[in-house]
Parts: sequence; C-alpha cells; structure tokens
Amino acid sequence: MQRYDRLISTASGKAPTGVHSLSAGSARSRNDARRAVRLAAALLFLYLGLFLPMSVSAQGQVVHQGTWTTKGFDVDGTWKIVRDGGKTWVVLDEAFSTKSAPDLKIFLSPNATEGLDNRNATRGSQLVAVLTSHRGAQRYEVPADVELQRFRSIVLHCEKYTKLWAAADLR
Repeated sequence: MQRYDRLISTASGKAPTGVHSLSAGSARSRNDARRAVRLAAALLFLYLGLFLPMSVSAQGQVVHQGTWTTKGFDVDGTWKIVRDGGKTWVVLDEAFSTKSAPDLKIFLSPNATEGLDNRNATRGSQLVAVLTSHRGAQRYEVPADVELQRFRSIVLHCEKYTKLWAAADLR
C-alpha cells in the first residue's frame, strides 16, 4: 500500500486524498474475504461430517451383489451388501436409476425374486431404508439386529401404492 501511495504522491505532487478510506476498504475486503473463507471451510467440514459417513464406498467385505430384476419398473445399476467397520450396508452404485416414487423403500425379503409380486413383496420382509434419491450412488445401513441368512432377496417397493419395483436374489 505504501508503494501505491508514493506513486500517487509523486505523480500528482500532492498527498493522495482518500488513501485512508482506500486502506480501510481494503482491510474490510480482507476481513470479508477471511470471513468467507472461514464460512466455506465450516460448511465443507459440516458437509463432510454429515455425508462422508454415508459415502458410497463399497470397501469392506462384499457379502452379496447383483443386478435388479424388473418387476414393475426398470432399475439400472448394481447393488451390493457390504460389511464394513462392524456394520452392514446396502450400496447402490453410481449407475443406479429408476422412476421416482413417493414412498420407495429397500427391503430384505425371505422370498426368492421369482415368487415376489405386489401383494407379497413386503410380507415377512425387513425394512432397510427409505430411498433418498431415485438416481445415483447411495449407501444405507442395514439395522444391526438383521440376520442376513434369513433373507433370500433384496426388494425395491413403493409401499404407498403397494407397487413392487424390482428385486434381486441374494447371492
């Protein structure tokens, strides 16, 4: 700033006017910039804290995996059931895509895919999660008390309209 002040003084032959307000403005700008950086950092840490634990990493032991069998609507992408960090997760890959629905849920069913229909899709099933998006990579924690060996398939079902979307046998 001093160099800039000298340049103005030398060029005009007089002391610069408004230099103090320029300096104060620059200080305000620097403070505003620092606040913005702190806010951005805080938001980043908040985002990472909220969503990183739900990241779609499929690291860990893959217990079951497969593709969806259409029962009502097409579902693209693959799924995995993974044990990671002492927890079990249903992981949908980045290619996951289906028609949106108001109440689309993931269940584990004791029935094989072949015998599932709209009426029996959730009978004896265990709710895993309400789908948060009808597209993209996602990861849902399976309730801790669920014994996977009791189930034969994974199911996407719209409970509100009793509509079976898709299913896949656990393998």
